[in-house]
Amino acid sequence: MKVNILIVCIGISALAMQAAAAWNEESVGRASQVSELIEYFGNVDRNQDGVISLREASMQVQLLKDFTRVDINQDGYVSLEELETSSFSIGSFSQLAIEKTS
Repeated sequence: MKVNILIVCIGISALAMQAAAAWNEESVGRASQVSELIEYFGNVDRNQDGVISLREASMQVQLLKDFTRVDINQDGYVSLEELETSSFSIGSFSQLAIEKTS
């Protein structure tokens, strides 16, 4: 009986360790995406006023196409929060290295 309880405890511990490792990996991935998003936002927000105007977005093809959808409150500007909470794909930011709104 004690052996069975010990085996169950070991199994539970192993599952907990796997879950913690998976959560940590997901957190690191998310932090990387947020960091990339912040860098992208900073480069597109050329006048550094904290929002991306339609004019600023015009230099980024994908953002320009999705501007109306990403501008959640429809005020004509995209904030960092709107960009983060919209379904605008983080993968779209990979063009940043090429475009960088020079």
